[in-house]
Amino acid sequence: MPKGMLGNSETLRRLMAGPISDLLVKVNGEDGDEWERQFARFLRKETTWELGSPLSSAIAALKLDWVNPNIEKHFTLEPVRRERKVFRFDLSIASEDAVKQMEKEGWSPANLAELLDYAKSEWNGKGWVVALGSSAQLDGYRCVPYLDRYDAKRDLALAWWGNDWDGGCRFLAARN
Repeated sequence: MPKGMLGNSETLRRLMAGPISDLLVKVNGEDGDEWERQFARFLRKETTWELGSPLSSAIAALKLDWVNPNIEKHFTLEPVRRERKVFRFDLSIASEDAVKQMEKEGWSPANLAELLDYAKSEWNGKGWVVALGSSAQLDGYRCVPYLDRYDAKRDLALAWWGNDWDGGCRFLAARN
């Protein structure tokens, strides 16, 4: 192809081999309609991929069936500690007592960011996993986030800190 017909042929080759090829794969993928829509916006020099907060992005990446809307309104992401353990006490237990048991073994309750990170790769999508290390005041109640499966749906929900937790509940902890 003569130089000048389509501009710099080396630049064109790089675009076709990299970003354009990648775009074609994405347009033909699961989110193809969104990729096509965003690409059209890009060509019009409009803002594309207006992302929400890091918290909303972390939640969206999990593709949960339902998320309590108060989580994004009242919680923020905190640093993630990588060494984690799941506690299951097999008895009804108050939040304060669960925390005391964790601390006795050198652990502290996980925060919301750690719960979301755990959900990405370690959660089996079943049962309750509670993060007692993050809380927010809602309607006068201290609420904590938890993952659960209800029927066939995976949820990120809130429960009252003052609950006595069922013996089947699990509590995520991180190393102090």
